[in-house]
Amino acid sequence: LTVAGIDFGRIQPGDRLRIGAAEIEITRPCPPCKTIAGSFTNRKFTRVSHKTHPGWSRLYAKVLVEGEVRPGDAVEVLAR
Repeated sequence: LTVAGIDFGRIQPGDRLRIGAAEIEITRPCPPCKTIAGSFTNRKFTRVSHKTHPGWSRLYAKVLVEGEVRPGDAVEVLAR
């Protein structure tokens, strides 16, 4: 999923989000790799490195509650 409107610099492993009817738990940052390099200008994919640019990396998550997610659905950060 690609989402906007929340401060990803504050999202940590263990945080839970509700997106549409689904609920997910963030498990860890997803390190950049050569697989995605072609998607970046001059193959400089380190811009999405959590170590060098926290809040700009991709994140792994597990699904806690299955449900339909549609474009424009609200993203809610749930209390721990």
